[in-house]
Amino acid sequence: MKTEDETSTSRHEGVHSGRRLKVTVLRVAVVLALVLIVAYVFDGVALFWSIAEKNKAPQPISAGPMTVLNPAATRLTLGCDEDWHLSGEKCYHFSKSQTSWSLSRTMCQEMVGDLVKVETREEQKFLFEKMKALKGRKSSEEMFWVGLTDSETEGEWMWMDGSQLNKSLAFWFVLGTANEPDNWTEYPAGEDCGRMGARAGASEFLCWFDVPCSMTSRFLCEGEPRRSPACQ
Repeated sequence: MKTEDETSTSRHEGVHSGRRLKVTVLRVAVVLALVLIVAYVFDGVALFWSIAEKNKAPQPISAGPMTVLNPAATRLTLGCDEDWHLSGEKCYHFSKSQTSWSLSRTMCQEMVGDLVKVETREEQKFLFEKMKALKGRKSSEEMFWVGLTDSETEGEWMWMDGSQLNKSLAFWFVLGTANEPDNWTEYPAGEDCGRMGARAGASEFLCWFDVPCSMTSRFLCEGEPRRSPACQ
């Protein structure tokens, strides 16, 4: 049998063991609580930065010195249909067939254009040079209809869009006393339609002639580029 002192000692040791266990459990609980708090804070920070990154405007990626694009390399090139020639922002068709002035206009309109209207000296020069190149040596007298007529009022030359001919951009043939337009009386119906050509050595800025609209000639059409632009 245990003595009273031994029994008292055992009870005392049991009390101390219980206290140590409680302290250990409490410490473990505190540590776990701290771990959970740290984890929660870490997750919150990570979420915050994730949202911030998504909302941030994309930044250009730098791969070295900035390269300046060559404007000529990205220029849009307008396109014309087959048998049409581009100059500036217009397309031009030089017919191979010959017909009257009124039928020439109809044929231009069927090709989504109209008889040409000359609006600048540069345009006149282009048309004249191209016309000479297409005609060849054997057809030096060949002429081309343009969109000029004074059929409504004699002497008042009008373009097909209803605008009056600008006298500073009129390229009538002049050689001595032979001045166009002359409405030559040899033709009872008069000379009410305009055409251009290299007849009688006409130069690029002196090559328009008034003739009867019923005569047959080749013709010049103009229209807007219809093909999709392409980068070059």
